[in-house]
Amino acid sequence: TTSGFLSFFNSNWDDWLVGRMMGADALGFYSKAYNFTNRTIAGVNREAISGVMLPSYALIQDEKERLLRTYIKRLSIIVLILTPISLGVLVVAREMVPILLGEKWIPMVLTLQIFAFMGFVRPLSGSTAPLFQAVGRPNMNIRVGLVITAVMVPSVILLFDRGIEGIAASVSLAYMASFLFNVYQMSRILPGSVIKIFQAIMPATFAGVVMVLGVHISKAPLRDLAGGQYDLLSLVLMVSIGALIYIITAFLLRREIILEAIGIVMTVLGLKKRVPRDGQ
Repeated sequence: TTSGFLSFFNSNWDDWLVGRMMGADALGFYSKAYNFTNRTIAGVNREAISGVMLPSYALIQDEKERLLRTYIKRLSIIVLILTPISLGVLVVAREMVPILLGEKWIPMVLTLQIFAFMGFVRPLSGSTAPLFQAVGRPNMNIRVGLVITAVMVPSVILLFDRGIEGIAASVSLAYMASFLFNVYQMSRILPGSVIKIFQAIMPATFAGVVMVLGVHISKAPLRDLAGGQYDLLSLVLMVSIGALIYIITAFLLRREIILEAIGIVMTVLGLKKRVPRDGQ
């Protein structure tokens, strides 16, 4: 109950603050930027983590080595799925917003990019929650909720004069701190997990960086191809180039995990029936 209350507060008080102190227009830009990234990512994250992981962890909660292997494997899949979504939005936000939403939404671009980065970090922090529950340590979820609040509130106060971008940066910073704190908590439950966690994250992160660079390089030629101004076709080509670069790079690094990630995406989209496997 306490963890749920903290999660509700941390997820909603910034909206209240923006609406109360900055007005309806600022809240509209802020909420739109958040929903465009984190609502979508949260849906995939909920299916891939809560729906699959908690029952698996509960079955093997007393087998620490197996529990760690299962967590690392699932973390690798989650990162592979969510990295291209979050970093993809980050790199094409300036072109995407006026094309898909209209010129009036341009003021939210930087906020959208900040939240896109948070969409990469937040699932990493949340990936530990079902594991803590499965091993009978829900108090660790309370602690991380308190860490988020302790970082978010003072940083919002410090960056408030930066507008909605400052609020978004404060929220992102809080979830970065929560991820690092959860890595520390994981090391207390599963010794040796710290290195393995970062090893699980690095391949997808590397593929995401390569994707971002590739898309950035493609922007000028695509703009010239579109007659000097981006249009829907150039945006589609930009996204397609990024997706192709990411898939090829990630496949070369983590072929087996990529195939399983595709299976999870198909399950989330309802294209494939979920078949539970013991400890997987």
